[in-house]
Amino acid sequence: MKNNSPLAGSWLTYSWIGDRRVSDPRPIACRTGFTLQKNDRLQLRISSCEYYALFINGTYIGHGPARSYHANKVYDELDISPFCRPGENSLALLVTIPTGEVSHRGRLSWWCDCHNQNGDLIFKTEPNSWLCRIAGWYDDFCEPRSLSSARQEHIYAEKEERNWKTLPLTCLAKDWIMPFELGPVDWTPPFRKLRRRETGMQKRMDLPLTVAGSYTAEPALFPLKTLADNFNSLTFSPAGKTFDGKLRAGEVYTFDLGKTRTFIPVIKVIRGNRHIRLESFCDTRHFDRPQATSPLESAGAGFADTCFLSDDCGQEFIPIVPYGGRFWSLRAAGSGECEVSLRLQSLEYPYPESNRFASTDEELEKFMDIANATVRSATQEVFVDTCWREQALWTRDAAISGLSAFYLFGDSAVWKESLRLIGEGISDDGVPCAVVPAELSHLALTDQTFSWINSLEDYFMISGDRKFIREMRPGVMRFLRLMRRHTGDDGLFAPPQWSWHFIDWAQVDRRPWSLTVNAMLYSALVSAHKLYGDRFTGEFAELSKSGVMKFWDEEKGYFVNHLDGAEPDLGNTVFFLPEKNYPDALPVHGNALLLDRELFPAEYCQSAAEKLAGWLLPAEKSIEKFGCSWFGTVIGALLKHAQHRTAWQLIRERCGTAVANNAPTYGEMFPFREFNSAHGWSSSVAELLSARIWGLKPVEPGFRKITLAPVSGMPDSELLLHTPGGKLHLRTKNGKLQIITAEMSIATPS
Repeated sequence: MKNNSPLAGSWLTYSWIGDRRVSDPRPIACRTGFTLQKNDRLQLRISSCEYYALFINGTYIGHGPARSYHANKVYDELDISPFCRPGENSLALLVTIPTGEVSHRGRLSWWCDCHNQNGDLIFKTEPNSWLCRIAGWYDDFCEPRSLSSARQEHIYAEKEERNWKTLPLTCLAKDWIMPFELGPVDWTPPFRKLRRRETGMQKRMDLPLTVAGSYTAEPALFPLKTLADNFNSLTFSPAGKTFDGKLRAGEVYTFDLGKTRTFIPVIKVIRGNRHIRLESFCDTRHFDRPQATSPLESAGAGFADTCFLSDDCGQEFIPIVPYGGRFWSLRAAGSGECEVSLRLQSLEYPYPESNRFASTDEELEKFMDIANATVRSATQEVFVDTCWREQALWTRDAAISGLSAFYLFGDSAVWKESLRLIGEGISDDGVPCAVVPAELSHLALTDQTFSWINSLEDYFMISGDRKFIREMRPGVMRFLRLMRRHTGDDGLFAPPQWSWHFIDWAQVDRRPWSLTVNAMLYSALVSAHKLYGDRFTGEFAELSKSGVMKFWDEEKGYFVNHLDGAEPDLGNTVFFLPEKNYPDALPVHGNALLLDRELFPAEYCQSAAEKLAGWLLPAEKSIEKFGCSWFGTVIGALLKHAQHRTAWQLIRERCGTAVANNAPTYGEMFPFREFNSAHGWSSSVAELLSARIWGLKPVEPGFRKITLAPVSGMPDSELLLHTPGGKLHLRTKNGKLQIITAEMSIATPS
């Protein structure tokens, strides 16, 4: 039956039962066609359950979909006018099969429709308008690395049907079939809601083909499962060559993309033969030469693709799943030689260039430049932890990257979309997914979901977006009511055993009834009560506060890590075991969070801040006491409570390792040596240098009113911000603050 709902959907084959699990892991090729009477402005709306690559009239248009949960689907909207023409047009898709821990497994589905500028429907997904088949020219070795984003793609060009992207549907081979009708996307179970993505599309731009080095290897065709070993054993030759497109068997060229970024290689074969195989590698580390170990840790690891050529020319290889990294290598194996036309296209979110930080201290400017590149590398349509490995939205990354992106670029759209998706991932029972897209699994992180609620407060104070905060309320309340059931009448909280208790890449005591998770719950409750002000959050916050106060040790002068007599239950809540000396250690995370979010009783602050600063010095000895994801919180606590010398020392020590290694991006953990592993949560120095050292804090939602109190030891600097409350232009000279422009009111800090 026809339906008038937007974006009707299709499943592969005819059987609902048969499509519950798709056993063949190879991509699906999908084809349709449409007729245009005249040149027109066309908007294509499209989404799918997993990655797709889109082609119109044989031209690669882009990839998708926007990340979302299966029940709350987001669709992309694309202007396809430049690629269409009057008369017959072809539309082709390669859609990957859902696999992996954080994927919606089994159901292969896709949706699209197209309207002209007058709103007239040109076509939409319906079973009788599509033909599909398994893309049998792909090897069935396309499995994920650890999450559902990094795939190997191995192509046998001889098996690919020639011109399938552009042939009339009647001319396709007999093994193409009509799909099974899925029905209206916003109606058919398990879907609940369909909405348009609100963030901009990544822009494609051709990168220069900068040769970082060349290699010589045996020309033999190695087994696919030893690609990493083969690559890393090659003899390195320094840069100096240029790439003319000609590859003899055994030759390898490595290209330097300048920084870690999302990109797509486009390889068109000018001349080849069936005895040549092209191998490509995306490298994530660089010391004296690029490496290929990190993304190739297992036989199914991603970002190592191959293409067996045929004797025909004109074939084009474009991966379905985008790459991430700084170095990309192309090698010819087999016998003979080939010639290719190569393009490397970057995919970068179009951030505005409106904000500015400048300083007489060149090192601080370099810290900001590296943070800028790190946030860009971690931004797709939402924040991802890395562009090179998982390409998944993790909650804590969004909380940190969102603040950084605002202070770097004046942009909060990606932050808002990331926060929305995290909220949509909280089940009816209050269980958080914590990773987007995800199924409910061991990836349900309660501690990171506490950070989500803190981030909602931060976003609201910056944006003033009350409508969005109201939209997030049901998810917040479902989650907190579940947390209440895991909190005793004594106010002490023990994370559910099914929760993956992460906190940080550091030695942290993760036992139940420990300080850090209790402090995180209390902090989240205070944020929730500020946002919603209801009786439940108020009473729960007071109960949680009473539990946290039990950790205060009057003699030591700080909050201790664990209560005497509490039974340690490591269970499933532990990721790393605590240090052996933890009973005597100062718990950095819990104390820093309470200080940074200003949740300490006033009479305790000075003592705890001094103890925290002393515990973290000397800076080079504190490397395992907190990681990148808590960098902003720890340094923020020190800056707020007059421990400026320690804060500056830690900033320069931690970020300085990236500068010393000439790193274009910050890594996932300290120290920043393997600097290509750009990670969104490592960018918090942008917020530190844009807000914390100026003592800048919005005290009314929407940046309508702020406080300013620059910290001591700050070099002469300048800051320009564009905020929802107006422009703010500041300068410090010889330790004195100059307000050049302030379109919002400024309060004196209490």
